Amino acid sequence: FDSGTTLEDVQVIARRTRHAAGFLPEAGNASGSTALGVYHCMRSAAGKIWGSASLAGRRIAVQGVGNVGERLARILAHEGADLVLADTDARRAEALAADIGAQVVGDEAILRETCDILAPCALGGVLSSVTIPDLRAKAIVGGANNQLARPEDDARLAKRGILYCPDYLANAGGIINLHHQRSRWDPAAVERHVASLGETFRQVIARSESEGRPTGEIADRIAEERFERRTKALEGAL
Repeated sequence: FDSGTTLEDVQVIARRTRHAAGFLPEAGNASGSTALGVYHCMRSAAGKIWGSASLAGRRIAVQGVGNVGERLARILAHEGADLVLADTDARRAEALAADIGAQVVGDEAILRETCDILAPCALGGVLSSVTIPDLRAKAIVGGANNQLARPEDDARLAKRGILYCPDYLANAGGIINLHHQRSRWDPAAVERHVASLGETFRQVIARSESEGRPTGEIADRIAEERFERRTKALEGAL
């Protein structure tokens, strides 16, 4: 669920339209799939940068510990990552940190935190011409939407040598979960589908390197190519 929304909210929406998903009882909260997708993309980033997908011992800064951020932090803590957390609700961050053994810093300070991976999991627009020069992360992989303030910030990150996982790739696990809820619910199939996001990110990284273009631009192009192929296939079937 997106910032500020709950399962109850979606259930109310579903009373007025059939175009709603996310409340299948056996599926639980789709934010868990979002967090899992971010985790798999983090592993791909780690494999590229350090030669190992393991996140054990990696310092990971999580901005925002709401629906997605909290679940992500718990997954990372279980793997043995060194976590630093921040949230506009400091008490929420402190409670989670005490539970999983993490450090807490201010909501704005976390963007300047020295870390291996920065995970924006709050509101969008945090990666900008103002913040990018001060980033001290080797990679950015998070669950927030619209992380780039402007499209050209993609190139700014690349110029700084920061590996960026496009937000709509990193956080696609949630919509994948909803897709399966609206078709045929199979938890194993959902996990396999979400795990495939890591492979997609590896493809984005490889093509970014071969073509010398930022990862966000490459991800956009791959998405466009997939839509074009699907459109042609549908047209051919008519």
